[in-house]
Amino acid sequence: MESIKVLFERINGLEINYIVLRNYEDLMTDSFLGQHPDIDFLCDNRKVLVDAIDAKTKIDYDDGIHYLVEIGGIEVPVDIREVGDGYYDKKWEQDMLQSRVLFKELCYIPNKENYYYSLLYHALIQKDKVSEDYIKIFRNIERELKIQDTFNHLDRLEAYMEMKNYQYVYPDDICVGFNIEKSKKDLIEKNHKKKSERDLVKVKQMIKRLLRMH
Repeated sequence: MESIKVLFERINGLEINYIVLRNYEDLMTDSFLGQHPDIDFLCDNRKVLVDAIDAKTKIDYDDGIHYLVEIGGIEVPVDIREVGDGYYDKKWEQDMLQSRVLFKELCYIPNKENYYYSLLYHALIQKDKVSEDYIKIFRNIERELKIQDTFNHLDRLEAYMEMKNYQYVYPDDICVGFNIEKSKKDLIEKNHKKKSERDLVKVKQMIKRLLRMH
């Protein structure tokens, strides 16, 4: 595709719901394609989106998530999440799509509340460490939303999840972090099969680390 604008013109013509989950602020800047960018989508029909943007698999098999799209002669990594895949609670994914807003006449994004709390979830649960960039974004949105309580970020996230009846759900993608050691146990979904699969992956990773040390 010739440009980011052409990419989203094509997507916006589809009969699907989608959002760009984060890092959408720089999409229209001249430097975006030169910054080794990636685009994170959530949608309700992955296959239609993949076909429409001529996405190619990023790895040697189609895992349904990690793709590359050529934009302006540059291969841009694209992650495509679909409702029900465990990236977030299914109800939360549906709510994000239903309440989406248009960003600069270009693409659909989460509304401010969903953006803030989904980013908290991403940084606290799916990442091993909260980056300084995320801390700055949190502070900016907290000023906009006039959040002045004394909760720490995890407490604030969990209060929101309890209010909305959302759960921590095991992601289908084993590459996605799921750091719930400090989380409220009653907010974690009861899914023994997925828990066992992720526990097995952790054991394999630990063995690999031990082997590298010797």
